Amino acid sequence: MYPVSANFHTLAIQDAPKTRVRIYFIGDAVDCTDDNAVQTNGTLLVGKAGDTDSNGRIGQNGITFSEFFNTDKNIQVGAAVSSQIGMTLLNTDGALDNFQYGRCKVYLDVYDAANSSWLSCPMGVYIIELPTKRKVQLINAVGFDQMTKLDAICDTWWNGLNWSGGLTLLQIVNSMAAQLGVSVSSNTASAIVNGSLSYTAAPFDCVEVTYREVLEVIAEATGTVARFDRNGALDLRYFELPTINGSAISIDTDTVGNQCLALDVSEYNVSRINLLRAKFAEGDLGVTVGSGTNVYTIMDNPFLYGPDVATIQGKLTPIYNRLSAYAT
Repeated sequence: MYPVSANFHTLAIQDAPKTRVRIYFIGDAVDCTDDNAVQTNGTLLVGKAGDTDSNGRIGQNGITFSEFFNTDKNIQVGAAVSSQIGMTLLNTDGALDNFQYGRCKVYLDVYDAANSSWLSCPMGVYIIELPTKRKVQLINAVGFDQMTKLDAICDTWWNGLNWSGGLTLLQIVNSMAAQLGVSVSSNTASAIVNGSLSYTAAPFDCVEVTYREVLEVIAEATGTVARFDRNGALDLRYFELPTINGSAISIDTDTVGNQCLALDVSEYNVSRINLLRAKFAEGDLGVTVGSGTNVYTIMDNPFLYGPDVATIQGKLTPIYNRLSAYAT
């Protein structure tokens, strides 16, 4: 659908008078979507030098946030989006020599000079890997969001689901999240299509299958992309046009603030989708909805199986309506 398979935007932040970054390391038992719980139960590692609530460990190269899709997926429904954080930390005092890192929530604060206050924005929840070199003055650390939790084998969970009363796709997602100890965004229920579909038997057998692989086929069947939002909640949603809340914030009157934030955004020209085809085997003509030449193909999604063409088309139509709604 979109001709990319890796990073699609990067935000870089440098320590500056009008911005600061706060990183709270928290245990798995802390509700990462609750800012108060994070800041009460977390260990503040990085902040802006001179603040009373930080120890100023941002290096000159700052912090970068990148979002990207799995390397075997283009930007399409059914993709699982991962976010990566890279940071350069100052360790001149040796205080980080034996720091454990792990799960953290990151906040970007911008100073609102007009109101003499800091405006806070959560940037996501990440699991920071132990740096290769720890007992050095400048530490380079990398982390990924909680999508990495879904790379575990899910066979035991899947085979233990009770299908007797019927399970909807949303119920399966909620069960998966509970099994992994993550929250589901409140936006997910309204963002998915085919939400009323219910299954009284497992659509496929799980043998050495990961949670992420199950999530991808659910996202595809619900016309969404799977990701973790900035509060660390699992979120299924479709692409949206960007919106601005209408309130402009002046972070610096002498343009210094413009030097501390940099955003690299990829742009793509995409033809309008006018035909959706579901194929269940190589060489299969498949079941189609719509008419045209720009075809979007869904390959062998077990949640879209059906006893006849009409049933399958009924499952495909909400996905087609979503895909075809965007003009070129």
